Amino acid sequence: ACARYGAFYLRDCVKEELCLKCANESRRFFAASIKEKQAISYEQSSAFRGYMMKGTERTEGKIDAREQIELGQEAISYEVEDPVARRLIGPNQWPPSNNGLKSVSELWIQSSAQAAASIVSHLGNFLDSLLAPEPYWQAKLCSYPPSGHVGAHTDSGLLTLVWQDAPGLEICHVDGQWIPAPPLPNTVVCTVGEMLQLASNGRYRAAPHRVHASSLSPRMSLPFFYNPSLNACISTASQADTEEYQYNDHRFLRAYGRNAFKSLARSHPSVFAKHHPDLTLLSDGSVVFS
Repeated sequence: ACARYGAFYLRDCVKEELCLKCANESRRFFAASIKEKQAISYEQSSAFRGYMMKGTERTEGKIDAREQIELGQEAISYEVEDPVARRLIGPNQWPPSNNGLKSVSELWIQSSAQAAASIVSHLGNFLDSLLAPEPYWQAKLCSYPPSGHVGAHTDSGLLTLVWQDAPGLEICHVDGQWIPAPPLPNTVVCTVGEMLQLASNGRYRAAPHRVHASSLSPRMSLPFFYNPSLNACISTASQADTEEYQYNDHRFLRAYGRNAFKSLARSHPSVFAKHHPDLTLLSDGSVVFS
């Protein structure tokens, strides 16, 4: 499954009741006024965290149709060496009028992290050095309107676990065919990320995926991203191999912190320009100081 599809279903790994509670609290937030939601706008965050209104995020250069809250790990137990990767660290933003959202989201994140760690432990000890001294996580609370969509892309980390309440997610098979991955009871969809493809020397395939939501009803999605340490760097393959690992013009960078930062910078150019004017994002995804 990891080689051909880069994706598979997991049953009874992430607690379903936590996903449902998190989705319900998220719906309450997204139903609030734009003023309330914009009070935690990600435009205030140099770490790209907070609320993003519909039409803000870009995937593969095209505007997505969804709104979301972007979250990330706040407490880091080690010193992040790369000054670019260090910029990913920052506080999350939570709505003051919805205390339940923070508490249940943190429980959902904890359950997702435990499930992801269990999966990684079965893939082999070749990932141990990438996760030391501790893995880094990111997460999103996503609300799609009817006919909402996100363009085709791959994720920057190791594994992504996605809970969803409605169809719309599609996975690209190795032969180029797009295959629906609808929600099933008590499951999440697990997709392989770019760092796992690099670490396995291409044995496991980063899964291109996209969302085309139904025109009849809204869709809620809770993606959790399980990633290497912000200091992790993969250096096992040759430069020739490195050039092969990309999706469209999106090159997979072997330093995880840079790979993660580059993905956010490409998706959120206005926040990147506002908070990081000393950095330049090159066409191949490399991030350099101006």
